[in-house]
Amino acid sequence: MIVYPDFALLHLRKRKTIYWEHFGLVTDVEYAQKTIHKLIQYEASGVTVGRDLLFSMESDESPLNVKQIIKKIEKNLI
Repeated sequence: MIVYPDFALLHLRKRKTIYWEHFGLVTDVEYAQKTIHKLIQYEASGVTVGRDLLFSMESDESPLNVKQIIKKIEKNLI
């Protein structure tokens, strides 16, 4: 199975591609199952969460936290 990330970003100083997934429907059971499968596929391909793959998520109860996104960008891409 081929996995397509939501975003592919270039870390300029490291000359490295960082993938970013946004999981926007985490309270939907079918979506959550597909998300788990997608993460397993990344791992099987040698892509490691926190090193090569960043993610964000949201639900009706927990909206997207923009401050967390900015922190992840500053830590991992600048």
